[in-house]
Amino acid sequence: MSEDFKKVIEEGIRNLTPQQLALLAGKAEELKLDIGDKEYESMKTAILKAKGGSRSELLFMLGDDLIDNSENESALTILEEAMQDSKGSEHELNLHNSFGLALYLNGRLNEAIEILTKLLKKKIGKELSCTIHHYLGLSYFDIGDYENALTVLKEAASEYDEEKMYELSAQAMEDEGRVYHEQGEYEKALKIFGKAYKYAKVKTLEKSLEQISALQGYALLELGRLRPAADALEFSLEDKSNPYETIDRMKHLAHIYTLLGSSEKAEVAFKEMNKLAEMVGDKEEMINALDLLGVHYKTDDKYSEAKETLRQSFNLRVKFQDETGIEFPGSWEFCQTLEKVNKMVEYIDADYSDKLGIKPHPAYD
Repeated sequence: MSEDFKKVIEEGIRNLTPQQLALLAGKAEELKLDIGDKEYESMKTAILKAKGGSRSELLFMLGDDLIDNSENESALTILEEAMQDSKGSEHELNLHNSFGLALYLNGRLNEAIEILTKLLKKKIGKELSCTIHHYLGLSYFDIGDYENALTVLKEAASEYDEEKMYELSAQAMEDEGRVYHEQGEYEKALKIFGKAYKYAKVKTLEKSLEQISALQGYALLELGRLRPAADALEFSLEDKSNPYETIDRMKHLAHIYTLLGSSEKAEVAFKEMNKLAEMVGDKEEMINALDLLGVHYKTDDKYSEAKETLRQSFNLRVKFQDETGIEFPGSWEFCQTLEKVNKMVEYIDADYSDKLGIKPHPAYD
């Protein structure tokens, strides 16, 4: 977000007139920057309504737009302001829903539960009820209230289906399965994922199939059913639209290949992970991918490759520590592994843990 936009929020928006808010809304693309060619239809609507529209409604529309663009903290700031004088307005229920969603997205889960629960007691339409149930269920899930999470997510899936919102219905089923998975009830999770998969197939939700298949793979892995787990994760990789999800799927698949004794397949998966991590430019993901590949080489007695790969990881660790001032998790254990690998190729270097300036883990004292 640009400094201009931050300044508006810091100075407070309570004193802005509807016309000023509309002007601000109309400059959304200019102020937020780096958002591509996406048009702000709700902002254009705000401009058209500026003369007669209420301040609260303009704030609500701006807050909703910020949520759509993942500006969650700013959205919460603006929606809190909108809540101040929304009583009796025609958008009051939708505003409360958006405010509850913003609370959830900012991790204020108990407040989100309170707002959304109260909203369900009011006269609301079925479409709004679907969304409320879904995010209420996710809020319960995140605070560890699994019983309520399951009850509410089932209701959300049913309501979405009645409203012919099939993709969201499948998503609510996935979330229900995730609740069981989190509790270690993998068979129950598989049953729900299977139901969601069949539903997605009937409704021809192609994108949902890969996501559900990945969740099935994770549950099957936990149950030790390695072959079907590998099949499920291999299918899920037909969708690589989200690089972080793809990295996670590849990591699990490589682990399964290792357990199955398919060393070459595991190596290919680890290398693909590393390429994808480099593509997104995420140092933490790059370090993790290099660590896994290096340890795989070590396990396969490919010590020269292990040394080279782990040295790359070491150099990234140094950069990460220089930039953040934070020690990368597991650095002491990593240095021990790297030094052992170096000795295996008859190359003894300085103590890498000294270079990182980290103290030994108590287990090594």
